[in-house]
Amino acid sequence: MNSNEFLLDSGFWGFLYKILTPVEWLQTWIMKIVHDFFVMLGVSPIGVSWVLAIIILVLVVQACIFPLFYKQMKSMRKMQALAPKMQRIQNKYKGKTDQASREAMSRETMKLYQDNDVNPAGSCLPMLIQGPVFMSMFYTLSAIPYIANGKRDALGAFDVATAKQFTQTDVFGIVSVTDNFTSAAASGKAVIGIFVFLMCFCLWFMQYFSMKRNMAQSAANKQTEMMQKMMLWKFPIMYIFSGVAMPFAVLVYWLTNNICNLLRSVWQIHVFPTPGSPAAEAKEKRDHAHENAPPRQGRSAVPRRGGAAESQEGRGGEGKERLPASAAKPQKEEEEIKTAKETLETSKKELSDSKSKKESMSVQLQTAKNEKSKYVAQLSKEEQDIQEEIDQLTRDNQKILNDIKVAQAKYQKQLEELKKQEENKKPSTSGGGSSSNNKPSNGGTSSNKPSGGGSTGSGSSGSSSSGSGYFIRPVKGGTITANGYYPSSGKFHGAIDYGVNSGTPVYAAAAGVVMSVKNLTSSYGTHIVIQHANGLQTWYAHGTPGSVSVSVGQIVSQGQTIMKSGNSGNSGGPHLHFEVRRPDYSYSYSAKKYGDDSRVDPNKYF
Repeated sequence: MNSNEFLLDSGFWGFLYKILTPVEWLQTWIMKIVHDFFVMLGVSPIGVSWVLAIIILVLVVQACIFPLFYKQMKSMRKMQALAPKMQRIQNKYKGKTDQASREAMSRETMKLYQDNDVNPAGSCLPMLIQGPVFMSMFYTLSAIPYIANGKRDALGAFDVATAKQFTQTDVFGIVSVTDNFTSAAASGKAVIGIFVFLMCFCLWFMQYFSMKRNMAQSAANKQTEMMQKMMLWKFPIMYIFSGVAMPFAVLVYWLTNNICNLLRSVWQIHVFPTPGSPAAEAKEKRDHAHENAPPRQGRSAVPRRGGAAESQEGRGGEGKERLPASAAKPQKEEEEIKTAKETLETSKKELSDSKSKKESMSVQLQTAKNEKSKYVAQLSKEEQDIQEEIDQLTRDNQKILNDIKVAQAKYQKQLEELKKQEENKKPSTSGGGSSSNNKPSNGGTSSNKPSGGGSTGSGSSGSSSSGSGYFIRPVKGGTITANGYYPSSGKFHGAIDYGVNSGTPVYAAAAGVVMSVKNLTSSYGTHIVIQHANGLQTWYAHGTPGSVSVSVGQIVSQGQTIMKSGNSGNSGGPHLHFEVRRPDYSYSYSAKKYGDDSRVDPNKYF
């Protein structure tokens, strides 16, 4: 209450409390009239007169609500009396979820309510009325200090003078009606704590008494018991947190209201107990003792109107004879027999429904078994198909391995034949004769030395006086742009680059077997690898895509055209990249940088 703005007048709560203004206005005038009445009787205008006004306000509200509460109790008992009929309707449409069945069930239920003058919503009416009343009381008592300070307009009977008079009220000089637990002094905190404890105790005892005395044994189950225990302890604990934040005036209203609710609940359990509960059994005993009690002297032995011996309530029955107490027992027994028959019929219906449900479940179980058999058969077939696929893959794999072994044997045989051819050629070179007759033609060149026809640039010439003469020049003409090392940087290149135009024929440097033909978009581009009988490989890179005229596994002769030069792959211009490698070639950056790899100098073999 220390803020200069009354927060309950803003936002959603401001709108809600604006709607409740008539209730708030009425409450202020009731309090003012009661206060003025006690002042007229000699009570001090400041002090206990306002506390009494709050208490009287609670009693007035309770008195206004009691007729509705009484009607609620009668409606609840009628609903309990209709429970067997309601059960029969529910059993009739049990398991039926179609729209027509739901509508029919709803129509029969509403007709049952109308025929017996029962309103299911009638039991909620007192709570719906009491809630806004309590909210309005909380708002009114919270707004009074702001009215006294002139920070809010007058509310009903509370103008500035009346509000100041109310805010000056305290209880025994200990706690002000506007104090809460936080703002009160130590002694005031103790008083507020006592009030909060009494509020919680009233709520707890009311719930405890209802559980012990007014709960039917048939309704006792674990879920209901758990809900009752939660209400028994949870709600009083919630009162502790909300009670310490309320002004003391609201606590006075709240405690008085809880005491009234407790007394009303005790009366309800005594007069309108739940059927089957301990309170109902006690009431039945009281009624039986009252019926069999001897008549008092001076009074007629005819039972009083409304007694248990009366046959009916006189709905239009003035002048009808009332049955004596002795005749009430057969009627009661007849009603009990009728109720027992209805219960028996309900049990038969439930038994029949249970039997039908059991038969339906049996059919569903058999259907499930059939579906399971089909599923197992399907799984078995799928497992068999998978096993057949595995067997087929195993056979295919074995065939591929056999084909690889055959190809390896074929390549080995071809290499052996090439070695024999080379060995047969060596004796013909003895005597210092020319070797031109033992080498195939290279595009018109009869010498086994590379014929460039062009300048060598800064690199070596492509021929070496110390060469073995095993290879011939792979292209005709052109400029050698790199030979072992890059001319510009001096880094190891490990190949000979022949600067020739695209489309220049590329020849096999020696006879051999084609090991690889690849077309790449990077690195070597279109290139061919040939394995020779001396154990070396020759690589021909950067060819024109689609110009390869040989295939993997083909035996080529020395000087045979294998493709055309180009500029494919990682190439800076048209040329042929020619390498000679050992079969144990292992390429890496460090090997490339320092020249320590399995590439060999091609010049040694020209």
